[in-house]
Amino acid sequence: MAEEENLNVPMIATVGIVSVLVTAATVIAVQALYYNYATAETQRKVVEAPTADGDSKLAEQLAKLSRYSWSNREKDIVTIPIERAMRLVVQEKMATQADDDVSAQPEAEVP
Repeated sequence: MAEEENLNVPMIATVGIVSVLVTAATVIAVQALYYNYATAETQRKVVEAPTADGDSKLAEQLAKLSRYSWSNREKDIVTIPIERAMRLVVQEKMATQADDDVSAQPEAEVP
């Protein structure tokens, strides 16, 4: 005798279709939420960004790096141009290396 299967096919199909619809709705909702946040972030960072004149700021910073000025008059601390400071650092380093090279050479023996 053949046994009769007691599967509720309409209920299985209904659960499957509802599951697919819920999953699709969730995916669409997450995408909409993402694009909403992305648009808001772009609006905040790009569109509403303060409009500062970058060239004038750059020129101001370059001028500050290119002039002599007092940092602290009481302690006699001055600011020197960056190019001059770099040359002084290189000269100091070269002098230090030259001193190290001279001290590292062995004493010459006198015959």
